Amino acid sequence: MSALGGSCWAIAGVGGQYLFSVKGVDPNWVVAVRLTLAGFCLLLFGMYQKENIFRVFQKKEDIRDIVLFGILGAAGCQITYFWSIQASNAITATFLCYIAPIFILIYTLIREKRAPIKAEVLSCVLVTTGVFLLATHGDIHQLQISPTALFWGIISAVMFLFYSVIPQRVMKTYPVMLISGWGMLIGGVLSAFVFRVWNAQGIYDLSSAVCFVIVWLFGTMFAYWLYLSGTKLAGPAKGSLLSAVEPMVSLLLSVVFLKESISWIDIPGFVCILATTVMLSLTSQKRVSSASNHLQGSGRSEN
Repeated sequence: MSALGGSCWAIAGVGGQYLFSVKGVDPNWVVAVRLTLAGFCLLLFGMYQKENIFRVFQKKEDIRDIVLFGILGAAGCQITYFWSIQASNAITATFLCYIAPIFILIYTLIREKRAPIKAEVLSCVLVTTGVFLLATHGDIHQLQISPTALFWGIISAVMFLFYSVIPQRVMKTYPVMLISGWGMLIGGVLSAFVFRVWNAQGIYDLSSAVCFVIVWLFGTMFAYWLYLSGTKLAGPAKGSLLSAVEPMVSLLLSVVFLKESISWIDIPGFVCILATTVMLSLTSQKRVSSASNHLQGSGRSEN
């Protein structure tokens, strides 16, 4: 589920680049409409399954988490990601988004009040190297991507932290479908009013419609639900590791369908960023496994 979710996000990124660069469609319009439609459809499906979709609003803390998830997680992550794509391309924006594990690591270190281990320090060095190579191609005197693309790519990674962390508590109580549905609907509706999407410009023809449906269906409904379901079943560490197929799928689709080209020096940057995701995920799994074994050992001793 996590791997499929990552692949669906890649489809959304490449489809979004086509809409922005070829059709001149406003990314704010794409995000607002796709989130609103996806959220509405998920909640409608929940009602079809006889689910009380409004039960998530019984407690103030649940309402707070769902609203924050909708604004910062669902909408914030997608809007900043698409802004980065608009300023660069789907490949660069996707790889920049994958520095998110570093921000998740920082959050974890603060929450657990501990110093980083060697693997985590190495991960920070790797991701810094990767972003440096992507941004400068090794020349410290000149940026190879626009400062705007770099800024929004990094902000998108920060927003992904909120997307991963905020809904964890409420997902223990309510189905993932309800959390995803309400988060998307809230984020989409608020985005529509904030950015006044009814004034958006662009070419809205049959090819635009087909591309948007693909972005909406695969990149929003399926991607969010699959990823959150995967992390719920396998845990955030393994889920984020498996979803790391996204940048590779994005790279492949961009080269094949959008005829994008990449510089040879981008490849070491891509490898460094992907290595960071893999290393942090494996380290997290190892820590969880060690803690579990310790608890089991303590239990056997007590018995």
